[in-house]
Amino acid sequence: MNDNIILLLLTLILYIHYNQRTKDMNDLNKIYNKKFYFNKFKYKYYNLVSILFINPRSDYKILNIFKRFHIKQNDVFLDVGSGDGFNLLYMNKFHNFKKIIGVEIDKDIYNISFYNVKLSKSNKIKVINYDILKYEIPTYVTYIYLFNPFAKTYFKSKISNDEINKYKTLVNNIKHSYKLKNRKIIIVFANVTPINDSEMKVLNLFKNNFNTISIKKINYQFLESLNIGLFEIH
Repeated sequence: MNDNIILLLLTLILYIHYNQRTKDMNDLNKIYNKKFYFNKFKYKYYNLVSILFINPRSDYKILNIFKRFHIKQNDVFLDVGSGDGFNLLYMNKFHNFKKIIGVEIDKDIYNISFYNVKLSKSNKIKVINYDILKYEIPTYVTYIYLFNPFAKTYFKSKISNDEINKYKTLVNNIKHSYKLKNRKIIIVFANVTPINDSEMKVLNLFKNNFNTISIKKINYQFLESLNIGLFEIH
């Protein structure tokens, strides 16, 4: 009897959790009146246990951070590791960016995002299947969004040097774009202090290279916590 109750409770928790995970995706489908294909539980770097504790993807609560900015009609949004295109579709509907760019290195995931963007019929969104570390950030980009794009394995005691080096390259690419054209660039980094970055190397890399606006910890419902860092070049 007790085992059955425990099993029932676990099933109920997983069901509630699944609904929470997919709520924003379903909502976006309704807003567009389309049937987009979104990656729900098939994540390379998260197992079933870890995604109960970590939000493995962006959602409305994270992306709503952009509401604090006064986004102008000439602003351009760049999503580093744009995945299935959820963030791009969100920005297209809720913010008046002139252009929305997603760069995704994984060919299969890129194909999903390409399908979703084509289905949206938006002429503002562009998705690129390319390595962000080799991508020359256009001088008209004014907002850059990262959601832990270089994670290899999320639960590790120490972040790898390879991952740190990738962040360093990206930071240099951003600074190079700024030098080509001085402008305000807002960088929004979700998961700025990942669990495997206990020494805060990633966070400090951004803090030491960009003017910090704020570091704000946001708590989520159901065993989730996330850090969002806001950085600015001006």
